[in-house]
Amino acid sequence: MREIDANTLLVGTSAGGMLRVSSTGTGWSRTQLGSPAARYISCIAVDPSNPQRFWVTLSEAGGGQVYRSDDSGSSWTNCTAGLPPNLPMNAVGVDPADYRRVWVAGDVGVYETLDPGATWAGFSSDLPNAIAADLLFHRQDRMLICGTRNRGAWAIHVP
Repeated sequence: MREIDANTLLVGTSAGGMLRVSSTGTGWSRTQLGSPAARYISCIAVDPSNPQRFWVTLSEAGGGQVYRSDDSGSSWTNCTAGLPPNLPMNAVGVDPADYRRVWVAGDVGVYETLDPGATWAGFSSDLPNAIAADLLFHRQDRMLICGTRNRGAWAIHVP
């Protein structure tokens, strides 16, 4: 689940469904969005510079693992090319200062793109050999914090 604004949430399902849930002030409305793939959505990120651009990761093997939507979830682009094949992706984060810079955490490290998912490079400097399970970007200190399974959290400075 990810917040778009104070009244709107995005929800991903274990079957790949995407929903936008919004408060109308007197109740809730639910809108079915397009699905990137019929597999477990592990994380959703909303681009801070464009609330219509969503990123999702899938942690279930069987095809693309990272998708981007530039139209509020109506259509999806597979941005997996250049990542290790069939590697579960567990989390995604977008740099609030540069929408082109996106990170994904996988079962084997962290990867970064500087060209909205066209290419990826390893970003696991000094990370232990452990599953990268979650990502959080600390805007003020320009630190990417990676939560691992059984090896704690690690902070990586982002220039």
